[in-house]
Amino acid sequence: QMDQYTGPLGSVSIPSAHDEFIGKASALCEAIDPRGHRQFVCFKNYYTRYRDEIPFSGVHFFDWLDFGHGKHLLESNEKHHFLKHMKKDDSCLKGHFNTHTVHYFDDTLREKHEIYMEMSKDGKE
Repeated sequence: QMDQYTGPLGSVSIPSAHDEFIGKASALCEAIDPRGHRQFVCFKNYYTRYRDEIPFSGVHFFDWLDFGHGKHLLESNEKHHFLKHMKKDDSCLKGHFNTHTVHYFDDTLREKHEIYMEMSKDGKE
């Protein structure tokens, strides 16, 4: 299913940029995030908890994250310590996670900031 997110030769490919499934899933979540491309590293932490939840809620990941059990997961864990700490948990609390987003250029911005690289005349640079 992730092949549909692979661009043409020479473009950035979300699935190919990561080796393990959780990295691919997290990068994909960041790219399709309905709240505006929140940070990739936090998606790794939240997606792992979502995937491993017992019993599994069965709800869509973004519904779980924003309205379900994931909504205050790390904040609750700070008080009650029911989850094993993962790297970057401290910087993935919802107050930070929901406000720090990655900015993607649209077509207009890409054109405005487009650069071209050419080989020097002597071929050394």
